[in-house]
This record gives sequence, structure tokens and C-alpha cells, in this order.
Amino acid sequence: MESLIRGLRMRVLITRHQQAAKSLENDLKALGFITLLEPLISIEFLKCSIRFENINAVLVTSGNAARALAMATKERNIQIYAVGDATALVLKKQGFLSVASAKGNSIDLLDLVTGCVDPEEGRLLYVSGEEIADDFSKHLIKRGFSFERAVLYRALAANCFSEGVLESLQNNGINVILFFSPRTAEIFVKLIVKFGLTESCSTMSAVCLSKAVACKANHLKWHKVAIAKKPDQVSMITALSELRSAIKSEWK
Repeated sequence: MESLIRGLRMRVLITRHQQAAKSLENDLKALGFITLLEPLISIEFLKCSIRFENINAVLVTSGNAARALAMATKERNIQIYAVGDATALVLKKQGFLSVASAKGNSIDLLDLVTGCVDPEEGRLLYVSGEEIADDFSKHLIKRGFSFERAVLYRALAANCFSEGVLESLQNNGINVILFFSPRTAEIFVKLIVKFGLTESCSTMSAVCLSKAVACKANHLKWHKVAIAKKPDQVSMITALSELRSAIKSEWK
């Protein structure tokens, strides 16, 4: 009970990589949350160059892919389709001039491209990291598109918790974990098991970007699990705020 009551001013662990976590941390502090940063993935950009011959459009499914694309080419007039507004914003800040947002997830991106691009007019360029969701490529093929995949970065998994976060986990000093991808949730689960902290999760809650993320997080037994209504940062913050209200009501 003590840790949950103390958690009414919630201590939130952000598992995103440092660059993506900055704006989120500021937003959460403004809402009265105490934040801890623990990037479970580090991004290594690969030295690549891209040619756009016979390429009709470029597909970008993450902010990391957007930054990697900007590093791999000086071309800024290509047509780009981004998975969501956050990714589109990164692309625009990098100087790309023609960016359309699917405002959702990979299926929304597929729908947008299907409605806007004629498969007969050229190939698509799918910018990605080393690990991808196989379904996305399969769906492109099913919809009649030919494409090339440009692997521009790799995501390296953490193999331990930082000393401060480990101590907080051991002493019930964290109330909520934020998960933005299936892989970060999977890494967290492995580390929790590695350090023998599975029972600690019963006093913590998880906020997940999507059902796919929650599926990985649910390998642990949480106090509560919340899923964002949309796969974006605003919806994650909303889900976290609603979770805080729900936990507060438990102790009135």
C-alpha cells in the first residue's frame, strides 16, 4: 500500500531512446509526474547511400527511419509517406518537402499508399532498421506493389538496467512503465526475469502504445495494463493520466 500511495505522484519509467524521450519527459513533468529515463534500445545509424532510380515513393515507419533517411541522402524533393504525424514532423524538420502522414499505424500507411500510388508507376522504397514486422512487407506484395528495402539503422538492445533504475525496481520505487514498441517491452521482460524481479511488477502498471506492445508486456503480471487509443505520444499521455486517476480512486 505504501508504494501505491506514494505513487499518487507517480514515478514513471520512460523506456524510449534518449532523443525520443526528451519532449515526452517535459510533457510528463508538466503534468506532475516524476520521470526516470532508461533507454532500452540505442540506435546505430549505418553508413549508406540511396539511389532513387525507378522509385515512385518512399515509405517511412518511424522517427528513427526518418532521421536515417535524412543522413543517407541529400535529396529532399522525393514523395514520402509517413506512418504518423510524429514521423512526418521529423521528416519535415529534416527538410523533406513532400510528406504525407497516414496518421496511424502500418495498416493506415498501407491504405494511404494504396489510395495514392499506382503500382504500375514504379517501385516503392521502404526505409527501415534491421528488424521489421514481416506482415508489412507481405501486405505490400499482396496489394500489388514492388519495393526495395533500405536498411539504414540497427537498434541495439540493453543488456542490463542502470544502477539507479535497478535500485528503484528492487525497492518498489517505480509505479508505471511506458512501452512504445514490442521490442522494448520484450527487452524489459527479459531484464526483469534476468534480475529476478518478476514479483515487483505486481505493484507496477504498464502503459502500452498498442495491443501488439501489450502482448509482449503481458508476459509479466502487472497491477494494471493500459493501452493507448491511438499509436501516438498524445494518446500515451492520455492513457497514463487516466491510469493515474484509476489508481487514485482505488485508495479513496
